[in-house]
Amino acid sequence: MGGSTPSPRGPALPEAPLSGFRLLVVEDDQDTQEALRAVFEMKGAAVTTAGSALEGFQSFLRLRPDVIVCDLGLPGADGYALIRQIRELPPVMGGSTAAVAVTAYSAEMTPKVLHAGFQAHLHKPVDPDEIVKTVAALALKARQ
Repeated sequence: MGGSTPSPRGPALPEAPLSGFRLLVVEDDQDTQEALRAVFEMKGAAVTTAGSALEGFQSFLRLRPDVIVCDLGLPGADGYALIRQIRELPPVMGGSTAAVAVTAYSAEMTPKVLHAGFQAHLHKPVDPDEIVKTVAALALKARQ
């Protein structure tokens, strides 16, 4: 019989699972920033990037993204400071926007990251399929 073996990572993603979603990527490493942009754009997202928490917050206020993807180790104010600023906003201004922390920190940091206001914590190097699935799930949930 025909058919395919299920992927150990779960069902395959649609061709453009992020189509129609606006993402904000806050990452100070230019190569990582561009790699994330490319992955998300290939899956249909409109992506804005920022290299610092300050630039990220300004972009957030202007863009009102569906999901934020943020490195925690940023120059100056870190990703924790950025998510604190965002969470202080009322929901109508985006204070409850879904956020994913992307870090080189160990899994032991996940409870702290989630407590800080992120909905997910992914570890570098990030698997492109994993981050797309995570972001797509959060974006879809936010639209419900």
